[in-house]
Amino acid sequence: MKAFFDSSALIEFIKGNKKAVGLFYELSKMDVESYINDIVFSEFIFHYISLTSGTSAINVKKKGKIDTFITSLPSAH
Repeated sequence: MKAFFDSSALIEFIKGNKKAVGLFYELSKMDVESYINDIVFSEFIFHYISLTSGTSAINVKKKGKIDTFITSLPSAH
């Protein structure tokens, strides 16, 4: 099965929304090819930076810290 994920589903997952976490948990048990596009990636990163930095992504950008912030994230490997 193939699934395209919207940024709102990904954002709710990282926020800990029980329904989103449950959805991703169930999908992890299935043979699913997951897809996003550039817009979803951009929206997700914007919200992820805001949620994890404790400030808005705009403030992180104004300080010139987006590259530093992204490269300091734990590796998915």
